[in-house]
Amino acid sequence: MQLLERTWRVSSFLGPIAIALVAIAIQPATGRQCTRSKSHSSSPHHPVAVVAVAHRDLADQHYRAKRLDDAAATLRQAAASGQYKPRTAGELLVIASFYEQLGDSLDVGMDPSVPAPRAFAALRFALQLDEMLGGSLADDIRVPLGLVAERAALSYVALRNDPAALDAVELAESLGGTSAATRMVRETIAGR
Repeated sequence: MQLLERTWRVSSFLGPIAIALVAIAIQPATGRQCTRSKSHSSSPHHPVAVVAVAHRDLADQHYRAKRLDDAAATLRQAAASGQYKPRTAGELLVIASFYEQLGDSLDVGMDPSVPAPRAFAALRFALQLDEMLGGSLADDIRVPLGLVAERAALSYVALRNDPAALDAVELAESLGGTSAATRMVRETIAGR
């Protein structure tokens, strides 16, 4: 239980950092001029910038088609190709890692053998990653997240972790409305 709480605190802390990294990584090329050479430009019409955008677009198509491994592989191969500057290759690798983390989180969160609190944390993280990547899978994540949140709330109440239970109930209610399970959790917390 303490590990889950520590993980939640760390992910709450790292969330803004991850958002900043994604914002940097997916920003479009801006037409900045290189200070070393007037002939080199990283504008969207420069061949290297066009290829980077093409790889990102292909990865985004895989992502929207729910082929997260293909999206990550596309960007990893592009980064390893040697045709990009280290910064651009690094940006592609960061985005690839987000696709991989999203896939891993979805696998854990959707596995019925995984305990509800762990599945809840995984799907919640998957929803955050998906929002950073464009939100294409949000509807596919929200429904199971609402169901897992109810089960997680019941687990948290049994463990007497009322703040976590209340958090899970609020999320479950925001995603699917009030159910007998959410009412029971609220009543149990209020009665303590």
